[in-house]
Amino acid sequence: MLYILLVINFIISGLWCQDIERIIVEQGRPFSFDCQHDESVFFGKQLNEWSEVQEDTAYYSYLKLNFNYLPNENILRVKANVAETKHVGYYTCRKSSWTSAPKSMIYQIIIPDVQSFYWNYVCHGPAGSCERWDDLVDENSSKFEVADQTNMELFCCASVTGYETVNVLMNQIGDNLGGVSVDRKQELDGSLVVCAKQRTIIRRTSVFNQQLLTCELLTNNRHHSMFSSFIVIKDAIRPDPSVYYNSDLEVNRNNEYFSGYRVSEMRSRRKLSTGKKIAIIIGSIAGGLFLLVLTIVCIVCICRNKNASSNSKTKNSKQYVPVKTTEQPRYKIQKSTQDADTYYEEPTPLSNTTPVFIRS
Repeated sequence: MLYILLVINFIISGLWCQDIERIIVEQGRPFSFDCQHDESVFFGKQLNEWSEVQEDTAYYSYLKLNFNYLPNENILRVKANVAETKHVGYYTCRKSSWTSAPKSMIYQIIIPDVQSFYWNYVCHGPAGSCERWDDLVDENSSKFEVADQTNMELFCCASVTGYETVNVLMNQIGDNLGGVSVDRKQELDGSLVVCAKQRTIIRRTSVFNQQLLTCELLTNNRHHSMFSSFIVIKDAIRPDPSVYYNSDLEVNRNNEYFSGYRVSEMRSRRKLSTGKKIAIIIGSIAGGLFLLVLTIVCIVCICRNKNASSNSKTKNSKQYVPVKTTEQPRYKIQKSTQDADTYYEEPTPLSNTTPVFIRS
């Protein structure tokens, strides 16, 4: 069993440790790669999702790949005359008869591209302190209204692939706290995320005060694109005293993306609030059970008191027991035709030494 596990581990390690050659080609330019003469070509948008590309099938005809066999060099050269976004992905070569055989080389075709370039903000102020309107005609322009004395964070971010150098420039706005910083992060798919950020306080210096925020994207040390936003400073908004506001709890996804400590901090606060909620629920259940038990005890006590009172009444009613006697009545009384004998009630003696007589 151990031998089988070692073999499987060796095979998996061999598959994952294969070399990947990155081919960066600009859109519209040709590209090519080489395989062995007796190998087949496989293509996949993701690793380990391979499908064979054959010349006589139309499944991958949209790729428009040319197969050139060079018998003297024992090489199969695969070429595309025009690189397009549909060619982006992974290519490999292996013998079709040995489907489990390792691939000789994996090629990754990358076309330099900018997936996204945008700007965002986090407003640390009362509701309505920050409002943004994008220009419907020019997508690179916008208007941004900010209340006076507002503390805020500004971000300019870009996600790109295929460029050797990427940089984002952003000008300083308002009373800047600490200047402009740039963060970078490499994604697993090969894309690079670059964000320029600053924290500032917007203050009014004149009645008609406007500032211009600009963000510029540089790829391979050349200008790629730029957008701008006019910042208009409006009257300050007083916070509502009935609404609790804490700027430290403001959600900042861009900052969490590059700083793990804020994520852990927010998670710990969420855990704390969850613990409080659980404690409140448990306390409510315990209180409800206590009230239920107390109610049951009260009902039992009331029922016992009722039973005791009814028992006492029953005893009192049974203190006088009719006793049959043959003593002749002292006075002549007309006997009822229904009563055959004369009865008298003998009460409970009041004292053991004092006799009590009852006339009937």
